[in-house]
Amino acid sequence: MRRLVLALGLAISVGCAGSGKSTPGTGGSAGPGAAGSGNPGTGGSAGSGAAGSAGAGTAGSAGPGMAGSGAGPGTAGSGSSGVAAATGAGAAGTGAGGAGPAGAGGSGPAGASGSAGITGTGGSGTGAPSDGGVDANCQMAQYNFEPKIPTIYVLVDRSGSVFTNDTTGIFFTLRTAALQVIRDLQGEVRFGLGVFTGQAGVMCPALTNVPIALNNYTAIANAYNGLGRPQFKAETPAAQALGMVKTILMNDAAPGQKYVLFVTDSETDYCDDGDPVCPLDSVTYQIQSLYAAGIGTFIIGLPSDQSNYSTAALQGFANAGTGQGVALPVQGTQPVPSSQIYGSCNGRAGWRAIWDTSGRTAGTATATYMATGGTAKVYTPDPMNQTALVNAIAAVVAGVKSCTFDLNDVGGKSIKVDTTKLAQAHVLIEGSEIPQDATNGWSLGATPSELVLNGTACTTWRLPNNKLIDFKFPCGIIIFE
Repeated sequence: MRRLVLALGLAISVGCAGSGKSTPGTGGSAGPGAAGSGNPGTGGSAGSGAAGSAGAGTAGSAGPGMAGSGAGPGTAGSGSSGVAAATGAGAAGTGAGGAGPAGAGGSGPAGASGSAGITGTGGSGTGAPSDGGVDANCQMAQYNFEPKIPTIYVLVDRSGSVFTNDTTGIFFTLRTAALQVIRDLQGEVRFGLGVFTGQAGVMCPALTNVPIALNNYTAIANAYNGLGRPQFKAETPAAQALGMVKTILMNDAAPGQKYVLFVTDSETDYCDDGDPVCPLDSVTYQIQSLYAAGIGTFIIGLPSDQSNYSTAALQGFANAGTGQGVALPVQGTQPVPSSQIYGSCNGRAGWRAIWDTSGRTAGTATATYMATGGTAKVYTPDPMNQTALVNAIAAVVAGVKSCTFDLNDVGGKSIKVDTTKLAQAHVLIEGSEIPQDATNGWSLGATPSELVLNGTACTTWRLPNNKLIDFKFPCGIIIFE
C-alpha cells in the first residue's frame, strides 16, 4: 500500500504591500543635538529649509538638525539647510535652505549654534496596486505551520477468544496487518503498542508495553511477534488495561494529538466471570475518561472465533472515543437503567475499584449515558481478509489528519479574513487549486481565523501522498490583530 504521509507541510502567504499610491518611508528621527537658545535678543528665528518630498517609492524625509535660533544685535538670522533623507529604495528627497528674514536688533549676545541632529535612515516605500492580487513587487510574509506528528497507541486483546489454536486465529492475522501499517507509517506517526491479557489470582491485567516513539517499528515487531497464545486461561481485563494506557499517554510530553486504536471483540471482564454489563460500563467510562483528557479512541471490532461481538457495545465504545453520546448497554433487547447497573455491579471488586475513582454517587453507573447514542465510525473488517484489515487500520490512521486549520497564530499575530473579499483568496493542495465551497471545497469555520476543508477537499487532503497545503491571501483581505 502507499505510505500515508501525515506530516503537515503547510504555508500561508500573506500580502503586506502598500496602497496604490506610493507611501514615503519614514525618516529617522533627529539626533540629540539641541538647538542653542538665544539670550535676551529678540532676533527673528531662522527658517529651516524643508527636505524635498519623495515621490512614489522614494525614501522618507529625515528629520533635520535644528539650527540655533536667535541672532546677535542687528544680524539677520540665516535659515539652515534642510537635510535630505538617506536614500532608501527610492530617490533621496532634495531640499534647500530658505533665507531667513532679518532679525530685529537685540541687546543680548548671539545664541549659540545648536548642533545638527543625526540624519535618520528613510524606510523604503514600495508601492503595489491597491485593488489587485499580490503582485511581484509586494513584500511577502510566509509562515510555515510546524508539523505536529500524531501519536497512536495500539491496544490489542490477547485473551483466549482471539485464538483458534497455537498458530491460527484472529490474533495472528491482525498482527500481520497492524505491523504492515506501522512499518509503512513509522516515520509519520509515533506508535506505541500494548498487548494485554490477564490471569485470575496472578496478574490482572498483564500488559506487554512497547514505549511510544517515532521510527520504532523494529521494537514493536520484536515484541509483538514474540507473543503467542497464552498457556493459561487468558482473561480480558480491558478496563484495567485502558486505565494503564491513559497513564502512559498522559506521561508522554510530545506535542501533537494522541489516540488509542483499540482492537476488541467486546468480550471483557475483570479476570473473573459474571454479568457482562459491568465490564462494558467500566470500559465505556475509561474511554470517556481518555476523551476528557484530550485522547481520542478508535475502535476496530473483530469477532472472536467463539462468539459474535456485540454491535451495540462496540458502537458505545466508538461513541465514547469521539465524545458522542453513549446509549445504555443492552441485555437481550432492553436497555439496562443506570440504577440497575449499580445494583448489579456494586458487589464486583473490579467494577467497584473503578467506580470508586470516578467520583460518581451511589445508585448510578460509572459511565455517562444518554437516551440516544451517537454514530461514530466502528471499523469491522473481515478478520481473515488481510487486505481488509490493512485498509481498516490505515483508514483509522488517515482519520487523524485534521481538515480544520487555525490561523490564530501567524508569526505571533492573529489573522482574520475580510469575508467580503474571499474571492481574492486561493487555497492549493500539492499545487492544485481547491474551490471556495462549503460542500466540497474550502470555507471559513466558526471564526474568521479558522479555515475548513469540506467534503471532497478534505478527502483529497487525507490522501496518502498529499502533505503540502498553501493558503494564499492577498494584502487586501488580511487583518492582523
